[in-house]
Amino acid sequence: DAANPRRFRRDAAAAPRRARLGARITATEQAPFLDLGKDGSFEAWEARRQPRARKNRRRQARRLAEQGEVSFVALSGGEDAAAFAAHAIRLKRETMDDKGMVSPAVSDVRFERFFADAAHGRGRPAGVTVLALRSAGVPAALKIVIENDAAAFLHVAVYEPAYGKYGAGALLLEHLVERTIGSRRGTLDLLPPRHDYKMDFADAVTMVDDHALAVTAKGWIYTHGYLRLRRRAKALIEKLPAPARRAIARLAGRAG
Repeated sequence: DAANPRRFRRDAAAAPRRARLGARITATEQAPFLDLGKDGSFEAWEARRQPRARKNRRRQARRLAEQGEVSFVALSGGEDAAAFAAHAIRLKRETMDDKGMVSPAVSDVRFERFFADAAHGRGRPAGVTVLALRSAGVPAALKIVIENDAAAFLHVAVYEPAYGKYGAGALLLEHLVERTIGSRRGTLDLLPPRHDYKMDFADAVTMVDDHALAVTAKGWIYTHGYLRLRRRAKALIEKLPAPARRAIARLAGRAG
């Protein structure tokens, strides 16, 4: 009845075909990314940053080091990688719930199972790596990344609230930049939606669209009725007080 491809990048190879099909754009977001092809080293990339940003990160790193030994770990393949991926998703779910953010995808248990399974690999590596910044042995920040030969894609980023004031998430992102440059990948894609913390690192953005294409009368009702109402409902929910958003998020989680 209808097709509803979401987050379709305008720089995708299939973009011309999408236009020929006559699919209409129903929503637009921005995907920030880092162009690292011109940086031969992490030091070269760091030199491009604003002095204030570099000074702030050094200060946060010192404060975090005062809490205990800081270490980084990258896990890909096996039970440990799967366990860290599942922990990252659960922490993401708890963080979003506390903030009253509604995400049916993250609330769905299949989201956690998928990333845990992909991180494990089951003998068939999927290019999924879980990165962790540990403070005194405790995971303070986690990221789930999908990598190929040319680029790294940051799919899940989360940190323990107690380590937020130490910039644990940003420090782990810096480590990811260093890892990406070291592996000779030219792009670190932070994916939509656009957030201020991403723009502190990004060089530019790529436009990403949701599309809808009705094939039947029923599909027309879906694309022009349901999808439109869903967007409006999301916009209204985002304007509600935090307690109301948290209640809706919990209901969405139980529904999932």
